[in-house]
Amino acid sequence: MADWALPFTARYRYMRVSRTTGLECERLTNIVRGGSITRKLGTDVFEGASLEYRGSFDIGADLIRVYLDATFEDGSNESCALGTFIVNSPQRKVGGGEDGGSLVLDGRLQELADTDFLEGFSLPAGTNAVEAACDIVADCGLRVQYDPCDYLLGSTLTFGLGDSGGDAKNKLEAVNTLLALAGYRSCQTDGMGTVLMVRDRSAERRCAKASFIEGKNARFEREVREELDRSSVCNVVKVSYSSQGDTVTGYAYDDDPASPYSIPSLGRERVAKYSFSESATQGVADSKAAELLATQRSVLRQVTVSHVYQPVSCGDVVCMRYASGAIFGNFEVAEQKISLADGCRATSVLQAYER
Repeated sequence: MADWALPFTARYRYMRVSRTTGLECERLTNIVRGGSITRKLGTDVFEGASLEYRGSFDIGADLIRVYLDATFEDGSNESCALGTFIVNSPQRKVGGGEDGGSLVLDGRLQELADTDFLEGFSLPAGTNAVEAACDIVADCGLRVQYDPCDYLLGSTLTFGLGDSGGDAKNKLEAVNTLLALAGYRSCQTDGMGTVLMVRDRSAERRCAKASFIEGKNARFEREVREELDRSSVCNVVKVSYSSQGDTVTGYAYDDDPASPYSIPSLGRERVAKYSFSESATQGVADSKAAELLATQRSVLRQVTVSHVYQPVSCGDVVCMRYASGAIFGNFEVAEQKISLADGCRATSVLQAYER
């Protein structure tokens, strides 16, 4: 395995991927160096990209896969798939000395967002929520990788009823609804376009996949922006579970005088509300409210750093040790922009919740 702490020469490879077989069938040689890939947690489609090309461009319904081919100073090599995308809107300029254009690319989750259940689709009580989400994705022709889960629906859940049903507006939203019920984060895609479904765990409970360490061999720029966001801090959480006309509501209160954002400290309530289309006992509702309060009463710390590419994506944890900037600890990657130019530079937004 390559040592990403070493300097490397970056080359990029653009492959056409057959939608029918899922196999790479052609190397695209008219893509111009440059462009970028963006990823962000909390957005429906998660990722997208922009590229430039020379001449004409038409690959029909097939996909584009972008690779970084890195050659390190010790002679080792490694190839990383940076993303697999749908070609959304090619634009072409002809004349005036120009012959080429630009490509706007969407992540493969757009395929789930573009389709819906054409009639009511019901999942009975006792259905494994994550396995049902996997089936929906697989039926749309996408590969899935998921953490096994034993969470079962407590009541029938129906999608595809339209506005009158008050349910998900497309299959992507339906999938994420099922994942949320099971305590998973919203789905995202990896470099090969595989849909990932993973449990929602705090950064403190996960191992770091990469490090940003100050020193002569540092792989990040000294100018780092740090922000503390207190706007979403709440001291009361209300959780409602509704199914077949029955509603169970759970509450959690931060009444700790030692907490700077508690009800006694602020002298007022700041309430966050959550709703789930699922049956639950009172104990489950109260437990979920307490779980959400643990995050809601924390301050969001964000660090924006520019760095040489490391093989981490949004949702991964990185360790930062920047002594002269007084920034230490493990952070989750919340947002990235990767430049497909010399050096493969990236800008990442790292975040952590702090009490």
